[in-house]
Amino acid sequence: MATKRLSVDGRGRVVYRYKHPFRDGSTHVVLEPLDFIARLAALVPRPRLNLTRFHGVFAPNFKHRDRIVPQRAQRAVEGDKPVAPMSWPFSHLPVLHGTGTSCPMDAAAQAGLRYRHCLQGCR
Repeated sequence: MATKRLSVDGRGRVVYRYKHPFRDGSTHVVLEPLDFIARLAALVPRPRLNLTRFHGVFAPNFKHRDRIVPQRAQRAVEGDKPVAPMSWPFSHLPVLHGTGTSCPMDAAAQAGLRYRHCLQGCR
């Protein structure tokens, strides 16, 4: 559908001019607005419908499809759950505690870092 060839006549009907005249000589079609919407809605694909159709080797029911299409990744073992990333202060606590102080704030001050509050509630 080209919007340049789409217009509305004086009576409120939709006029669509064809790109090339048909064999019978018709150059345009005139439709009531509701009929035009019905024809336009028929062109919209159904939801969740694949618009790409595969044929031959990549067809969904090909006999040897399992040899050609890559397999899905296997599910991870229950113990292989990804560990949530730690925030910066918690990831550096062992390093900061290694300085000989009991409070991470003191260790951070010695390392030239700042904490907004004490992580362990000390002081």
